[in-house]
Order: sequence, then C-alpha cells, then structure tokens
Amino acid sequence: MITVMNKATLLTAVGLLLVSMFLVSATSVQAADWEQVGYGTLQSGSRFDVYVDTRTTLHIGDKVRFWQGHVFYTEQQLPSGAPYMRVSIEREGDCVEKSDKSLQAIFYARDGSVLKSYNEDNALKPAGPDTIRRQVLEFVCTYKN
Repeated sequence: MITVMNKATLLTAVGLLLVSMFLVSATSVQAADWEQVGYGTLQSGSRFDVYVDTRTTLHIGDKVRFWQGHVFYTEQQLPSGAPYMRVSIEREGDCVEKSDKSLQAIFYARDGSVLKSYNEDNALKPAGPDTIRRQVLEFVCTYKN
C-alpha cells in the first residue's frame, strides 16, 4: 500500500526525526536533558527549534553557564559549504544584567558527526526584550536543577 503525505505531514515527520536525533546525542560525555524553550528565525527566514540542556546548567551567583541547541527545519550551510542541521552552543549569562555570550559552538552533520567547532571569548551583550536570547536567558536563570 502506498501512502501519500501532504507537505505539512512530511515536514512534521522530518522535524520529529531531527528532534529525536538531537535529543539522543549529547554535546559532552555526560548525558543531556534537552528541554525545548522556543524557536527562532534567521534573517534568511530559516526556522529552528531552541533547546537548553537542563542537566548541565550551572548557576554561580548571578551567572549561569549552559548549553543551548538549535535544530533547523531545513538544511543550513557552513561557509565551507558543508551542510548541517543542528548546532550546540555553550553560553554564559548574567541573570541580573540580562546579558549573555557564546563560549563555543559545535556544528553537526545529519548523521551526528561533528563538522566544525570553534571557541569564542566575547564580552557579554544585552539580551534584548522579545528575543529568543532573552527567552532562553530567563529560562536558565530561573531553572533549578
């Protein structure tokens, strides 16, 4: 029997598969507990779901360190041309100042292999209101593990 899927059903099935792959793999040797906190849209219009690893969220005073994951609905490309569907970003935030920064990013291929990783050491930047950055920061600042 042949089943015909409409575009929405197909996108939902692909999305569930990608989310499952994302949740199964961890960004470190430890197991991760990924919790969805929202979604974002790039300037190009590409959409992605946003997750936070609640198991590795670490509070030190007013600061918080955490892993944030993005699972894209459509394939993205690195400057090298390599396609990726998922990125994990280690971030640090200041819960009082409502600011954050990226510490490192890891880009994954569809099969889960690491395509590229890099470290950053930027200054904290304000997470503007009504942004996914602020939404994530508010989530991790109030999260108690």
